[in-house]
Amino acid sequence: GISYFEKGDYANAAAELEKAVGEKSDVPGLRSLLGMSYLKLGKLREGAQQLEKALALEPDNIQDRYNLGWAYYKLGRDEEAVRQLRVVLKVKPDLQEALYTLGLALTNLKRYDEAVTVLNRAAALYPGFAEMRSALGLAYNAQGNFQKGLEQFKRAVEIEPRHPGDRYNLALTLFRLTRYQEAAAEAQKAVSLDPAMEDGYGSRPPW
Repeated sequence: GISYFEKGDYANAAAELEKAVGEKSDVPGLRSLLGMSYLKLGKLREGAQQLEKALALEPDNIQDRYNLGWAYYKLGRDEEAVRQLRVVLKVKPDLQEALYTLGLALTNLKRYDEAVTVLNRAAALYPGFAEMRSALGLAYNAQGNFQKGLEQFKRAVEIEPRHPGDRYNLALTLFRLTRYQEAAAEAQKAVSLDPAMEDGYGSRPPW
């Protein structure tokens, strides 16, 4: 199973690891790898179940706990994701992925002040991470603080100028600030990068 996983053959890895787990159910490393195989296959629920079992055997495994928190977030189980990610950050307070995913989960829960605090800290630690800037912009916009949101989306497109989603969010934020000409210009840039944006612009704000 391990060799299949290393080759990126996650379906065969999962099949072999299921057999191994059946024989050695008390080995946390097998559970961890099986859980990751399922996550790679997009089987989030099965992956989370295996990671839960792995952590029951090895509670201090921070990588498994992060992966479980991420899986909970992707499953829409945001409260559980927050709990797991808080534990991770107690041990590794600067872990980029954990800060980012925690900020997204808090935003989903409409705990915008907490999300802004987490994402601001993350942006200070990782200033070149465009996705972090975009997530922070969305959290600010959800607060109604469009000027702060604008600053973050501007930073995001400086880092990744060809990201249509960030251009789209920048356009919508400018629109909310009644800067219509600038919004239209950014909307055109977004559409030029992804023509599908033409149908979305002005009709469905992403916050």
